[in-house]
Amino acid sequence: THLGNVLKPGDLASGYDLTSMVFNDDDLKAFGNAQLPDVVLVKKTYRRKNRAQRRKFKLHALMKVDDGEGKTDEEQHARDEEIFLRELEEDMELRCRVNLFKRDPEENAIVAADRAVEHSDEDAEDPDFPDVKLDELISNMDQLTHSPVDIQPSIDDDNSHDVGSKRRSNIN
Repeated sequence: THLGNVLKPGDLASGYDLTSMVFNDDDLKAFGNAQLPDVVLVKKTYRRKNRAQRRKFKLHALMKVDDGEGKTDEEQHARDEEIFLRELEEDMELRCRVNLFKRDPEENAIVAADRAVEHSDEDAEDPDFPDVKLDELISNMDQLTHSPVDIQPSIDDDNSHDVGSKRRSNIN
C-alpha cells in the first residue's frame, strides 16, 4: 500500500470498506478472477482534540452576506470550514497553494492559556502530526492601510465622468 511507510501499529487511517459496497458488474469484469481487498486505505488520520484552538494560522475570507438561510446553514458552513482546515494541516501540497496567515499575538496568548488549563493525558498530540511551520505563514496584513487614489478623468474620454461606463473607442 502507499501508506506502508507512514502507518504504524495503533495509528488511525481513513479508507473504504469494500465488503459493504455495491458494485456494477461491468466494473468487476475488469478485475477478472482477482480477489478484491476487504478495505482500501486512503490516508492517515490523526487524533487531536481542540485542533481549532491549537492552530497557529488563520485564513482570510471575503465579507459574508447574510442570505437568511438560518442557523443550520451556518453550522454546516462551520463544519465544512473545519474539515478544510484539517485537510490544510495534513496535506503539504494543498497548503502550498493557499495563503495562510499568522494569528494575532493576542489570539496566541488566549490559545496558550486554554491549552494550559485543558491539558490532560488523553489530549496528548500525535508526534507524527504534520504541523504547519511558522515560516510557512504570512504576516497578518490587517495593519496595512492604503490611501484612496484620486482618479482624474482623461481629456480624450467623453464618458469618463460616468462611473459605470466602459471606455469607448471611435470605431466606424
